[in-house]
This record gives sequence, C-alpha cells and structure tokens, in this order.
Amino acid sequence: TRDKGLRDKLYEQIETNKKAIDGKVSELDGLLYKEKGKVLLAAMKEARAPYVAQFGNISKLVEAGRYEEASQTATDDLIPLLNGFIKSIDALIVFQGELVDAGAAEARANYVTERNVLIGAALAALVMGGLLAFFTSRHITRATGQLGDTVAKVADGDYTARSRVKSGDELET
Repeated sequence: TRDKGLRDKLYEQIETNKKAIDGKVSELDGLLYKEKGKVLLAAMKEARAPYVAQFGNISKLVEAGRYEEASQTATDDLIPLLNGFIKSIDALIVFQGELVDAGAAEARANYVTERNVLIGAALAALVMGGLLAFFTSRHITRATGQLGDTVAKVADGDYTARSRVKSGDELET
C-alpha cells in the first residue's frame, strides 16, 4: 500500500506475527522428542528463513517507492517460499499424526490385553467359586444324607442304627 500509516501498521503486525511464530516454534522445539520430528522441525525452520527474509526485501522495495517491483517480487518469490514453508509444516503435522495414531494403536492394544486379563481372572474366580460351592455342598449333603439314612432306620424300628458321619463338624457323631 502507498499509505505510510497503513504500511507501518502492517509492518508492526508482521513483526508481532514473527515474534509469536518464533515463540511457538521454540516451544515446539522443546516438545519434540523423536529424531524425525526434530529433523522435520529443522526443515521447517530452514523453509521459513528465506520466506521471512523476503518480507524484508519487499519492505525495502515498497519504502523505495518501487511498488510494481515489490508486487512482482511477492508474486514470483514470496508466494513460492510460502508454499515451501507450508509444505514443511504439513510434513511435521503428518508425522505428528502418525505418532498420535501409533499411540492410539498402542493404547488400544493395552486395553485389549488388560481386558482379556480381567476376563480371565473373572472366569478363574468364577470356576474356583463354583468348585468351592460344589465341594462344600457335596460335603454337607453327603453328611446329611447319611444322617437321613440313619434316621430312616430308627423310624423303621432299628434302634441300634448308628450314624457313621465323620465330617469333623457339628454333624459328626
């Protein structure tokens, strides 16, 4: 634009954006832990440097009143540099997406494993509880069955009948 006041506002906004992006790139640099991510971030920084530098060149052309040349430089040089910068950002995003997908697959595998362990433990507890119930009831019904046989003999008049229950509890005679 030829309006100096508007240009100054644009330059100020560009500087603010550069500082914000620098901060976010620095923050991102501290978060990346995979070598491939660090390489992709370095490529992104390399792609950003000429793009940012070209803003300075265009600003100088505008300040010199060479508006057509500034416009042509933006079209011929700045836009391709921006496209390269965006491409490098996209590569980093794709890699981060792959990491998220891998993490999700690992979490799913852990969930399935833990679920299967819990199901196995529940089934084992169910089988053990069933066996405990079976043997306990068998022990009790066998002893009460023998007592019932003895009571039936006594009821039939055999007063010499004796119970032979040896259960080790209150049913034992």
